[in-house]
Amino acid sequence: MASRVGRLIKFIKDRTEKNEHLHLTLTALFAVILNLLAVIIPVLQKKIIDSMSIKVFDQYTVIFFLVAGIAISITTILEALVLNSLFIKFKNSIQMELLESVTRKDNKIIKARGPGAFMVSIFGDSEQIAMLLNTNYFSVLAVCLAGIVTLVISTMWTWFFSYIVIISYIIIFIIIRISNKIYLKSYDEARNVVYELNPQVLEFIENRKSIVGYVNVKMYEAKLKTLFDKRDEKFKSAFAANAIGRTSITAVKDFALTVFFVLSMIQIIDHQLELSSFIALLSYFNVVFVPVSALHELYGGLNRFDLLFNRIKDNIDIVPVSSLPEDNRIRVQNCSFSYEDGNSIVSNIDLELDEKIGLVGLTGEGKTTMLKMLTGELLPSDGIVLFGGTSVNTMPKSIINSSIRLYTQDPEIFDESLEFNITLGKRAVSRSEYFHQLDELMIDINNSLSWLLDGKKQKGNIKDTQKYMGMILNLYCLNEKQYSNSQINNQLIRDLEGKNIENISRNLAPKYLSRICYIKEKYDQIVTELKIEYLSDRRFGQRGKDISGGEKNKVALARFLLPESDEPFVIDEPFSNLDLFSEQENLDILKAHITHKKGIIISHKINVIQTLSDSIVVLENGRVSERGTHNELILRGGLYCKLYNKYLGNIHFGSVPENSEGTSSKQ
Repeated sequence: MASRVGRLIKFIKDRTEKNEHLHLTLTALFAVILNLLAVIIPVLQKKIIDSMSIKVFDQYTVIFFLVAGIAISITTILEALVLNSLFIKFKNSIQMELLESVTRKDNKIIKARGPGAFMVSIFGDSEQIAMLLNTNYFSVLAVCLAGIVTLVISTMWTWFFSYIVIISYIIIFIIIRISNKIYLKSYDEARNVVYELNPQVLEFIENRKSIVGYVNVKMYEAKLKTLFDKRDEKFKSAFAANAIGRTSITAVKDFALTVFFVLSMIQIIDHQLELSSFIALLSYFNVVFVPVSALHELYGGLNRFDLLFNRIKDNIDIVPVSSLPEDNRIRVQNCSFSYEDGNSIVSNIDLELDEKIGLVGLTGEGKTTMLKMLTGELLPSDGIVLFGGTSVNTMPKSIINSSIRLYTQDPEIFDESLEFNITLGKRAVSRSEYFHQLDELMIDINNSLSWLLDGKKQKGNIKDTQKYMGMILNLYCLNEKQYSNSQINNQLIRDLEGKNIENISRNLAPKYLSRICYIKEKYDQIVTELKIEYLSDRRFGQRGKDISGGEKNKVALARFLLPESDEPFVIDEPFSNLDLFSEQENLDILKAHITHKKGIIISHKINVIQTLSDSIVVLENGRVSERGTHNELILRGGLYCKLYNKYLGNIHFGSVPENSEGTSSKQ
């Protein structure tokens, strides 16, 4: 148990600030004071009664007794206030840590069960863990010591008090152990039902129109009610077991008190026990059973902590990745990906993003898998994806996401204004100010990385040190706890050694600045080009429910075009919700903005691929079967030509014979 207590204390300490460590120290002090007074007060009671029996009023003992009573009341109140403060701050710390993990690591709960299930961890599991601080665990040791002292004192007055207490302890521990096992099993099963239920309730609310239009509503509601009943049944079993364990202490104590009373009366009649000792022992009866309650709370708290910690540890135990790229070159080097069942999706893909590449293939041919490997969401079974000579899987997610501009068919829309949805709340600056800040930022990043590489030994004032530290935290997407970890710091230094700091600074500065501010003139130009000024005074609703699909598409395109940098891009199925006229207008705008850039275009629309791409790669059976320009691939008569003929049938080339030269060509 000691190791489990140590793990809990370390978990709490790592998530509390220095000023809160003082609060933890105060709770230990309160525990000592309360238990010391609990031992002293019955002794004072006995002394007062003994003095009264000989008709002497011991005023100093009475005053001390009153002061002790007042001290207990004040200390109890202060302890409750301190524990409540710790609970609130600790809960906030865990919730923010879980929230931060979403941007730093792939989330297994979200992937498997959706955002609704992860919300249970953020607001449910975190609160359950934080509630453990409602108990002063420092008092466990104090009450155990107080209980031992009490038993020793009681033996000076009578022999049977200790026997009754020890036998009661044995009975209580057996009941608590059994009830705790039942509680943990039922509670874990109940939480699993909650993880299953919450996303389905969220879907029921969000997809209510489809449910009303296509299914029997009562049948769907009955399905959810079954899960509600299952959840409640499990929680009912868990709470019943917990109640039995908790009330067993009171029940056994009450029975033991009855036995003690009867035996005491017999001894008082036989003049073997003084009345003052009997009254003092009655007070001690509460004191000696406090350790059982405290140990029960500790044991139950440790079990709940283990259960809840195992649920969230994958999202808080984040080992930062720390490699920084020196340039924007991207290379997919002999990459393959297979699922655990051995089903291969892509095989031996070798590709360098040295131009605008159109990626074409039938559904299920691995285009999405390629995209996920490119952005580090999937780890190749074989091969490696390199970004600036660095493996994508060793780069911070913030660097990857700001280094590859993404324009998708399913844009993320906020319930905010047009400006916010395009700029995401960044600060507007003029073009001249933007490039002035860019020059300064390159210097700041260079100085910060040099300061880190030098082991933070460079001389400078406190303001510079704070600036460097803030820059490192932002570049690597670290929190202060990770930053203070010497192992992590050493890893950052090892990854920087041998690299060109100036090249890294020059490469990262535009990406870093694009996350902070944007050029106002460019924003105005894009909004005008896309003809979406009329949306300026509207809020878009949750997930953009108050604007059309085409408007969402234009907003996403504006967000994609806004950053002033030359990082590579990925365009995934653009213009899926636009009419033909709007599509052509936006296609022309997009083409103009990416003229001198490099990236990948994924689309089922051959006209989009043809317009935007310098060359085209065809995926067939998970492999690159063809590569070339539009005209070259048409002449080869392979899959690309067939797709072109099928979807744009009125072209001049017509069908190409099966035995045309180059049909099976692979590049």
